[in-house]
Amino acid sequence: MPSVTEPRKDEPEALVPLIIGAALLMQAFDAQAMTTILPAAAESLRVSPLELNLAIASYYVGAAAFLPVSGWLADRYGARSVFQASIAAFVLCSVLCAFAQAPWQFAVVRTAMGAATAGIMPIGRLLLLRTTPRADLVRRLTFLTIPGTVGPLISPVVAGALATYASWRWAFWLNVPIGLVGFLLVSRFVPNLKEDAPGRLDRRGAILAAFGLAAGVFVLERVGREGRVGMLEAVLGAFALLSVLAYALHARFTPKPILDFTLVRIVTFRAGVLGGFFFRLSIGCQPFLMALLFQVGLGMSAFISGALIALTAIGTLLMRWFAPLFVRALGFRKLLIANGIGCALLGLVPALFQFGSPAWLIAIVLLAIGFFRALQLTALNVVTYVDVDASAMSAASSLAATIQQVTQGLSIAFAASIVAAAIGRGENMTAAISLAFAVVGLIGLGSLFDFARVPPGAGADVSGERAKPASEG
Repeated sequence: MPSVTEPRKDEPEALVPLIIGAALLMQAFDAQAMTTILPAAAESLRVSPLELNLAIASYYVGAAAFLPVSGWLADRYGARSVFQASIAAFVLCSVLCAFAQAPWQFAVVRTAMGAATAGIMPIGRLLLLRTTPRADLVRRLTFLTIPGTVGPLISPVVAGALATYASWRWAFWLNVPIGLVGFLLVSRFVPNLKEDAPGRLDRRGAILAAFGLAAGVFVLERVGREGRVGMLEAVLGAFALLSVLAYALHARFTPKPILDFTLVRIVTFRAGVLGGFFFRLSIGCQPFLMALLFQVGLGMSAFISGALIALTAIGTLLMRWFAPLFVRALGFRKLLIANGIGCALLGLVPALFQFGSPAWLIAIVLLAIGFFRALQLTALNVVTYVDVDASAMSAASSLAATIQQVTQGLSIAFAASIVAAAIGRGENMTAAISLAFAVVGLIGLGSLFDFARVPPGAGADVSGERAKPASEG
């Protein structure tokens, strides 16, 4: 059982979620800033934006390699301790990014930054899941995501302004004060959860998973950047596949594997992870594609591009106050299906943006994308854990976070490969980006198969969904 240092009883219920969310603010700010400053940074370093995309993909390589052990580290050394160490490492890497002079330097530091992220997102969520009554889960997860929404809201505008009027390097320095404040608040107010008997680390499984996932993400990035499969990509792809197969065989005969895929037998967990895979695959590349479309395709400045992308975050912020109402009115199953269709259709609209598209129309579309995308993510973040036992929460959090991070890297690499292939066929940049928007938008519909398998009324004690008479079921 977890050993918990309880917070003071007089603390507001939103305090701990907001403090944890402040750490996610730093992470969200950095991720959005990187996509916003990418074209300007690439021009400064005299490389193409697709080549510098390695800096983004490396981040997900590092996260994929270290996420599998994040849950065990939290159980062994204390969730708060690992959380704080990860924040400190993230801040240090931000400073090093500000001094990077070449794409390979970016790649090395961003890999380390991704490793630090492995101790922020899943452990922050784990802290909240273990300290929140089930009936309050939707509301407190909403508190948790508010600071994470502020990052995407201000990051495109601030990073775009810095890239346009000062230097893109200043975007990384902004992580320093955010990280320092978050570190101190976590130390003061967040409880330190630790398992009394965490068990031994599955070292063999951790190594196999780390090599397999990291190599796989790296191959996808290379294919996306080069637009082809060469000898290096084929060798590394084969290595990644063999590592994953070896891990699957290892996990079958290991009592507590580092990534426990037996959890997908839980219908709601499978919907959140596998259904969420297709949804996140379709939306993970949207900031990257929008930055390319607005700055490279339509010739906007980084500042104007950032201001437009920030509208999606405004839509996200507006949604936070309505999420409990939507979940209570529809329940998880209906909400995931209906909103999943809506998000897929909305994701196709940016493919139609051209020179001369009305600014007000672009603004409305981006607001709607942010609103409904965030609603779907909120529902997914809750439904994933509604039927997971407390004893399996660390394993569930690590597995879900690992798949999410790999999916994010896969999404960007896949979108980049579509753009590169279209340009190779003679398409202009605007047409290539529009094609990528259309393809990844349709992929989001693949999530409906798993969402449809969620039983009616699933997680009703969490959603507050009213039970209906049998004649209506």
